Amino acid sequence: MNYSVSAFGFDIRPKSAALRCLIAVLVYAPFIAAVGARLPRKAGLPVLPLFEGLWAKSWSLRIYAARLTVSVGTGLILACLSLFYDDLMTTWLGSARSAASAFAPTAAFLIFAVICEEILYRSCIFAAFAIAVQFILGFRCNRLCDSTWSAVLIANVLQAVIFGASHIATGGGILTTEPWYIRLPLIWQTWGGLVFGFIFSAYGIESAIVCHATTDLFLLAVSRGELRW
Repeated sequence: MNYSVSAFGFDIRPKSAALRCLIAVLVYAPFIAAVGARLPRKAGLPVLPLFEGLWAKSWSLRIYAARLTVSVGTGLILACLSLFYDDLMTTWLGSARSAASAFAPTAAFLIFAVICEEILYRSCIFAAFAIAVQFILGFRCNRLCDSTWSAVLIANVLQAVIFGASHIATGGGILTTEPWYIRLPLIWQTWGGLVFGFIFSAYGIESAIVCHATTDLFLLAVSRGELRW
């Protein structure tokens, strides 16, 4: 079912899937952004290091270039590995891939979705798990150091599992004929979430967004035939 909105002589007919996504983002994005700006600092994780460096006029072009190179390079490697891994697993186990979604995202929508996912899973869920584990294990939460690294590592694994489970729940991933407890540790989104979490814990949310966006844009180009695998 599609909706139609007429205004100023224009007839706008967005697809219902896109409209539902847009409404959901508009509802929870401000709340998620507010939470995501507070939790990482309490967990000793970086919040917006690149933006804060620009704001304080203490940024370094060499550091920015290095982090951009690492984020983009990691995203490209992750995309290539995921394609190879999906082919290997579907051939080895003989299971089908997930059916193509009726809603094909544009590159702009994909980037917007990546930003929302990173804020939700890394800045909120990751940081919340880190705070909880630090509290349970009695670690100090003042900064990211050796005493909190174990808590950050545990939190990263937990958020990656949730990240993979959310993609299974929405019909993504591979091995669709297998039960969820087999798919969860095998789909690339789960261990991809670990990579995004490590980038976030090391360089901040901006670098995680760049890494995630690079991966998804590469996979989108392959799915559309603009890149051949």
